[in-house]
Amino acid sequence: MKKYEILIETAQKLMEDEARVGRLTKEGPGKRNRNVSYFINKLSERSKIIFKKDFSKKYICGDQIHEVHFYFPDEGAIVNVSFALHRPNSELEKGVLKALMAKENKNDVKHVVFLAIPGALTKCRRKEPQAIIDWIREKHGIEISIVEMDNVAPIT
Repeated sequence: MKKYEILIETAQKLMEDEARVGRLTKEGPGKRNRNVSYFINKLSERSKIIFKKDFSKKYICGDQIHEVHFYFPDEGAIVNVSFALHRPNSELEKGVLKALMAKENKNDVKHVVFLAIPGALTKCRRKEPQAIIDWIREKHGIEISIVEMDNVAPIT
């Protein structure tokens, strides 16, 4: 099993364990941002224990501004917690840009995984996001995966 797949399972388990995170889409924007940060920090803590190494919060884009949530260099995989992926002007474009910046900065990037809330897959199958996903695969050899997390209520 690949490290990013283990991280996805760990994120799902964390989602189940943390009632606070399970409510994150039902609360206001400020609270949601704090809950996402809390989730990323907890996931980072758990991943350090599992992998015996810190793969979280990496600046691989050639600057100290653009951070990816998790990067597994031996797999060429980036994992971003993207609970706003279902919205217009989503994190998809931002994540794709970070992947391209990282690749241009001589980092191996073959796969970008977005951990998202229910509804993100439907939104990302529309023409515009799908065109971006197809383009990055065809032109840059980077696969995009969107994983909808269970136990996160969709925004109504």
